[in-house]
Amino acid sequence: MAEWSGLKARNPGAKLVCIDIQSYGTTQARNGPEVMNVGGFTDAVFDAMARFVSGETRDWVEIVKEVEV
Repeated sequence: MAEWSGLKARNPGAKLVCIDIQSYGTTQARNGPEVMNVGGFTDAVFDAMARFVSGETRDWVEIVKEVEV
């Protein structure tokens, strides 16, 4: 995380996305307004990353409810 701290100091608007293909309940970085941790992977990750980077603040519960099963 030292590298991330240095990068964040040079670019305060930077965001970090950590993707753990096989997550087991641990993360590489603490969640925060500029950090997104993703467990697992599907094409939907790209949409989630785009929402995160653009600053969209829609509630995840609302997004999940929109999914047709």
